[in-house]
Amino acid sequence: MIFSILLLALAADPTIRVAAGKTVEVTGLPDTVKTQTPEQLAALVRVTVAANDAGTSLLGTHAVKDGTLTFTPRFPFEPGVTYRVSAGTATHEFTLPKPKAEPATVTLIEPTADKLPENTLRFYLHFSKPMAKGDIYKYLTLTNDTDKKTVTVPFLELEQELWSPDQKRVTIVIDPGRIKREVKPLLDLGPVLEKGKTYTLTVAKDWLDANDTPLAAAFHKTFTATAADRDAIDPEKWAVTPPKVGGRDALSVNFGKPLDAALVRRLVWVEDAKGTKLDGTVTLDKTETFWRFTPKAAWAAGEYNLTVATHLEDPCGNRVGEPFEVDLLQPVGRTVETKTVTRPVVVK
Repeated sequence: MIFSILLLALAADPTIRVAAGKTVEVTGLPDTVKTQTPEQLAALVRVTVAANDAGTSLLGTHAVKDGTLTFTPRFPFEPGVTYRVSAGTATHEFTLPKPKAEPATVTLIEPTADKLPENTLRFYLHFSKPMAKGDIYKYLTLTNDTDKKTVTVPFLELEQELWSPDQKRVTIVIDPGRIKREVKPLLDLGPVLEKGKTYTLTVAKDWLDANDTPLAAAFHKTFTATAADRDAIDPEKWAVTPPKVGGRDALSVNFGKPLDAALVRRLVWVEDAKGTKLDGTVTLDKTETFWRFTPKAAWAAGEYNLTVATHLEDPCGNRVGEPFEVDLLQPVGRTVETKTVTRPVVVK
């Protein structure tokens, strides 16, 4: 009976407000509200998700103090969701603003060196957040700073873009036809990069991330083209520095030239004498020339193998025992046969 009388008394619409985005406060209620049970208060003032047709009330607590009924949700209100508060005939809807997202940035472009062979085949662009897919080439510009002109169509514009699963790294490929000798695109358009000239690769600021927010700023990588590298990778020429027994010092390798940053991290590893791959951490220096493997466990005395998959490449596409020019007539999508070569390493 008291509850029915209270509903009639609410004809003079109460005032509803959201306090600090955390609670709902209702004022202008009759004094009899003080005598209501929590269940009655929950029926009197209901908070629901506006888009929920069922109108299921949010879980929470109702409390009355100094004439104000306060609803505290069991779980915080979610930014971007519209809620509806009903108190008798009075209703109020509110939406907490979503926090302003920090824009993504370009964190790195590999190869990282400031001198790159004129037959460099690919670049890796790393972002701080997942990026939007599709039509990415409109955000990329390669400028010939020496001749003060923009390079025409420098990249192989693939329909299937080469994104990492987390969409935070994309691979950009220079048109191989403008790298390989005696191939029509090279003869017609000329090379993308020329020895002795300086270039700037620019990533435009208006490239959107996965939440449709543009980058914080444009990114520029400036480098000078050097003589073409057409030498196959030869692990026998690598300078290998073994660690000392009993510790976790890194096994270090100097490749003698930069290797493909993404491939070298997964195509070079260490095995024990039984052929078991060792657990550990791989790090590269800033020019992708020095590789270091730090084991999870201390080194035991004995023989190990530095194992290399033969489809490891350098930034120019040269592989282990196979210069890039050799596979000129091979189809682009051919299956790569996985083979390995090893370098013995003795820890003592």
